[in-house]
Amino acid sequence: MDILQACDLKKTYGTGEACVHALDGVSLNVEKGEFVAIVGKSGAGKSTLLHVLANIDSYEDGEYYLDHMLIKDLSEKESSYVRNKKLGIIMQDFALVEQFTVKDNVLLPLDFSKEKVKNKEELVGKALEDVKISELVNKPINKLSGGQKQRVAIARALINNPKLILADEPTGSLDSSTSAEILALL
Repeated sequence: MDILQACDLKKTYGTGEACVHALDGVSLNVEKGEFVAIVGKSGAGKSTLLHVLANIDSYEDGEYYLDHMLIKDLSEKESSYVRNKKLGIIMQDFALVEQFTVKDNVLLPLDFSKEKVKNKEELVGKALEDVKISELVNKPINKLSGGQKQRVAIARALINNPKLILADEPTGSLDSSTSAEILALL
């Protein structure tokens, strides 16, 4: 069963001679439980595609369904719900709040949820244990190494048990042993 269906997605930046077709007819289907990698040269549109699939950026043409919901033209409220409940997003630059602690960053998806979550502490503990940094729970983000920040971003993406995880180079700051563990976790 497809969790994601994208057909002929198009995304353009600029106009006239400065026009760049970042996505020019991209189509893909991802089934539940499937692990898919998007590869290509720098500037090929991989991050743009991930931003569109993460419902962070819009697309001009084509169709994109996530969990059988058409994504185009959702209201901001609906888009926020989709990002919070259906997606786990691991950004290349981590997108962490530097002034927050590890715990506060991992809690963000639960804090933004419209539903009450009773066992937040347990969920944070499990997510941090899964990425093997539970001892850093109260440490400020700005005191962490790049690899530790990457694992915080991964824990945050996993905490809501999303239907789909979108990751932009999720192991880029990790050593090979930790990378293998994270890929197995994902």
